[in-house]
Amino acid sequence: MKNTGSINTTMLLPLNNHYALLALMLSPALDNITINTLRSAIHNNHIIWVNLLQQAGVQRCTPLLFVRLNQYRLWSELPAPIQQIIQAAYQKNLQRNAVLQTELSALLAAFQHSGIESLLLKGAATFCDNLYGDPGARVMGDLDILVHPNDVEKCKKILTSQGYIVIPDPGMTFDGLATDMRHHQIPAYRHPTTKVIIETTSLLSTQDRLLLNTAHALLPKREFIRGEIALLQLAEFSLLITERSEEISWNGWANVAQLNHLETAFMTYLLMSHELMSIAWPLAWPVPTGRLLPVFLLLS
Repeated sequence: MKNTGSINTTMLLPLNNHYALLALMLSPALDNITINTLRSAIHNNHIIWVNLLQQAGVQRCTPLLFVRLNQYRLWSELPAPIQQIIQAAYQKNLQRNAVLQTELSALLAAFQHSGIESLLLKGAATFCDNLYGDPGARVMGDLDILVHPNDVEKCKKILTSQGYIVIPDPGMTFDGLATDMRHHQIPAYRHPTTKVIIETTSLLSTQDRLLLNTAHALLPKREFIRGEIALLQLAEFSLLITERSEEISWNGWANVAQLNHLETAFMTYLLMSHELMSIAWPLAWPVPTGRLLPVFLLLS
């Protein structure tokens, strides 16, 4: 094992900010310097794992943490008890995702048999495009399926025929906010044994997928105003930037922000990806600071 004790991890890592430290460890694009700095911090017991794992649990990112620690060959540095906790969370999510994928495949086949066109987005879309490169990496809160509004009643019948039941969810009712109008909802459905959630939502290209990720992370429950940006969403945003950069129009992304008066929120989200996850700055404009942010708002 290399001697990494000479690296001053206190100066280079946000060791006292477990949200920021977890964000860094979830990044899909760390350089060797950062990886070695993390290795030194782990090797020298500078990370308070209880706090970090608590944050990972809150953010629903423990399985992704497992994947990233292995990706960067840091796994062997962890204390055995910490390995057991993280790996157990990953294995449970891997098994759960396998069940979700099986259920999803059956539903899509039933839709197709009935002549219903259906498409996937958000977490469900990763079953098809393998965005994470690991079937257990992403925690799925639900499965999002796009169907035409005219097919909603057919979908209800199919879901019911396959053993799903309606769960009344007052939180899905409209409350007059523009952010709630981004898609039409039907009541949630649950299969009694697998607890799969199904809802209708919007079709996304990679460009629109990035936009929905941004809006979903910032707006539905006023996350931006509350300062409660989910690392599950930020990690996927950063992964899309890293893996699908050639399919993203940042001018288009910025124009949507401007049209909806969300420039500050959108730019803050992109800055978080850049600053917390070390994602290369993708825009032609300089990285904004307090002085440069108004310039971005004008350019957008």
